[in-house]
Amino acid sequence: MRRVFRIPGGGRPADRALDDELRFHLDGRVEELMQAEGLSRDEAEREARRRFGDYEAYRRQARAIDDDMLRRRNRMEMFDAIARETRHAARSLGRAPSFSLIAALTLALGLGAATTIFTLLDRVVIRPLPYPHADRLVHLGTLWPKVKEGEEYMLSRGQYFYFKKNSRVLADIAMYDEDMLVVPGDASHPAERVPEVDVSASVFRLLGIRPELGRAISEDDERLPNGDPHYALISHGYWLRRFGGDPHIVGKRLMTGDTTTLEIIGVLPAGATIPDVKADVWIREHLNPDDPPVNNHTHPAIGLIKPGITVAAALADIKLVQQRMQEEYPTVYRKAFLDRSGFAMNVTSLRDHVVGASIVRRLWLIFGAVAFVLLIAAANVANLFLVRIDARRREVAVRTALGADRAHMAIHYLTESILLAVAAGIAAIAIAAILLHVVLAIAPQTLPRLAEVAVDSRGVAFCLGSALAFGIVLGVLPLGAAKLDVSSLRDGGRGLTSSKSRETARRGLVLAQVALAVVLLAGAGLMAESFAKLRRVHPGFDPSGVETMSIILPRGYRVPQQAETFWHSFITRVGAIPGVVHAGAVDQLPLSGGWGCSGLTVDVTNSLGESGNCMPMGVITPGYLETMGIKFQGTAPTWESLEARTAPTVVTTAFAKRFWEDRSALGHIVKPFNATNAFPVVAVTEDLRSNGLQNPPIQEVLLPMLGTAASPDWNVGSDLTLVVKAPGVSTSALVPAIRAMLAQVEPKAIVADVQPMELVVAKSMAQTSFTMLLMLIAAAIALALSAVGIYGVIAYVVGQRRSEIGIRIALGAQLGAVTRLVVGQSLAIVAAGVALGIVCALAGTRLLRSLLFDVSPSDPFVLAATALVLLVVAVLASAAPARRAAKIDPVEAMRE
Repeated sequence: MRRVFRIPGGGRPADRALDDELRFHLDGRVEELMQAEGLSRDEAEREARRRFGDYEAYRRQARAIDDDMLRRRNRMEMFDAIARETRHAARSLGRAPSFSLIAALTLALGLGAATTIFTLLDRVVIRPLPYPHADRLVHLGTLWPKVKEGEEYMLSRGQYFYFKKNSRVLADIAMYDEDMLVVPGDASHPAERVPEVDVSASVFRLLGIRPELGRAISEDDERLPNGDPHYALISHGYWLRRFGGDPHIVGKRLMTGDTTTLEIIGVLPAGATIPDVKADVWIREHLNPDDPPVNNHTHPAIGLIKPGITVAAALADIKLVQQRMQEEYPTVYRKAFLDRSGFAMNVTSLRDHVVGASIVRRLWLIFGAVAFVLLIAAANVANLFLVRIDARRREVAVRTALGADRAHMAIHYLTESILLAVAAGIAAIAIAAILLHVVLAIAPQTLPRLAEVAVDSRGVAFCLGSALAFGIVLGVLPLGAAKLDVSSLRDGGRGLTSSKSRETARRGLVLAQVALAVVLLAGAGLMAESFAKLRRVHPGFDPSGVETMSIILPRGYRVPQQAETFWHSFITRVGAIPGVVHAGAVDQLPLSGGWGCSGLTVDVTNSLGESGNCMPMGVITPGYLETMGIKFQGTAPTWESLEARTAPTVVTTAFAKRFWEDRSALGHIVKPFNATNAFPVVAVTEDLRSNGLQNPPIQEVLLPMLGTAASPDWNVGSDLTLVVKAPGVSTSALVPAIRAMLAQVEPKAIVADVQPMELVVAKSMAQTSFTMLLMLIAAAIALALSAVGIYGVIAYVVGQRRSEIGIRIALGAQLGAVTRLVVGQSLAIVAAGVALGIVCALAGTRLLRSLLFDVSPSDPFVLAATALVLLVVAVLASAAPARRAAKIDPVEAMRE
């Protein structure tokens, strides 16, 4: 760079000039003293220096003035040069619109794609959560590895108080629970289900949330009787939507059922949320330190660790505190439970918990893919610049011959490339804004922090910074050629040939493009194959033609028999709607979210010594198995058997194999929650993949709405999801008919979450399909850019070899031979690129391993298909140059 810009080396000529000037003045004064006062030279020298004062200080002062003037002059010259060269660069780019437009658009496309994914990555993964002390917030949970490896359960209320009192690293702790609230309709609003969250009073302190109106929940509110929250805060959005932003909302009441109301004590500020929870109504969590601790770990918890404490130190402390709690409450944490579950504490960064390792990995991989696209785009632009260097050799030679030095040429090239790159960057910001809307539209709604994603100053800085970096790199490229080339001035430069080094560089860039495209195509191919295999997985039910909707009953249906009577009547009427084949209900749809577990026992002990464990449980009504098309052995539950209090229970094959192993589970007993609930197994379903198509079949128990006569307290199933099999009826016709039927049976019931079962299945694969789609888009762009790069290089080579090809044709070369020559050159470059790309893909695609389903990262079919696609693209891209080569007139070519 010193050579390029001719930066001065060591030594300071200005110092010598300054010394000479000061010496000149001193010598003059010495001569005057010698003549006027008759002093000797030495005496005159001493006297002159005495009268002159501090020589070194004056010298430094004069030197500083000189340096300042020099800097100002250089700065002005630099600004003048940049302004002049910028104007010249703008005119030069304007005279080559094809080059300028193609180069800017190519770079803008790559930058726009990279900025889009960077914005998503930055908001979701990189940035801290939007809370004060976000770096000190941690998630607390419990691990039960012997029950379910890899799954995490939450905290108990007893742990909340014990940790709060005894932990040395926690500054505070908060607890919350999500729920849904039913708000009846009024004259202005329909009845609705409103997301609600129960929070401890400490949530507001810990997350730094201060109500916009009214007050927050207090510790006294926490002690209110369980089941009577009494007070509520509402979100800013709900305040505007439901109450029109009423400034006197505090003190008014919110109806939440037939007769229950909550006093509104405050309005939350806009954007106030708990991590990964969206709620419009916040009520207090029932927390009473006088309540005895119980082994019920169902409450999410957030901790604020003290300054300077690491997550690892917090985990170590919490483990010790939990150990003391287990020793202090041996009846709560019995040894048998601890041995059976492998119970352990878990503390992680709250941001890592909210985002999740899988999402982080997916977003970084997608960002890597678009980074490849950006590099391919930059390689194409670099190729265009190399071609432009050859085209401008005569212009450069003329400017050099007229006195333009290397620094001026460097400024010229840099201003031209940076001007083009900045224009591309500005266009890229617009492209990113558009692409981001598309990405957010197709992104799975389970992706955290989506509401925060928008192109902002960081995204703009990333885009313009990247554009500037590419502009500098592209501007440095021509500097190697910025020397006087006398041959280009002879005879107008006709017949100039490209240098070997630049031709090699062009081919190298195309080879690198192809290699990067192979990696991208292989990754996209693996994701596509994985997604295809996932779609072919049989979930254990048939979602086609099944419509689902949540039915929320008024509080009066909390009595089990009443709820059963309603569902029996309602489902029977729905089944009578023309076109309906089957109807039933379930408390949680398969593939609709996380599955917890509850304790149960069975009437046998398996070979592992198990006679029970914490297992997933669901509640179904008669007709559910038939509606979902679930195959089973045994007898399906009926309304008659339910009302006869036989408690017909269904288990999945995976559950039956775990406990009864090779024996039949039919007729055996399961005891959910406690021994009084002894329910007979009447049917065993085929394997169900309710917790994800990529996961093993679920070991689940499907319980009845009514228990046996010996279990009168059995109370489940008031709020269920209706499932209706009506393949010949459209949703627009079916749903109104069901609503009308529901209004006849229970006018106060609410219908919500209407969606076809096929959509539920699709949502369960949303993250995989999202990753696959973005990878495919990136691969398609990379393929197109690679094709353009191959075409450009081959077309240029054909142009350079016109005379040679003309001579070959004149000597009798056939058109086929010429075509093979051109296409062969293209295939040679691409084959080398494919070979290099496959090597890179074998290493790089291993990063996809955790995202793939039943596909090897080195799948030979995918790699072979990728290579074939690139070779076909190479042939197609070189077809046009080959045709032009075959049509070269030998006479004209030899005259050139």
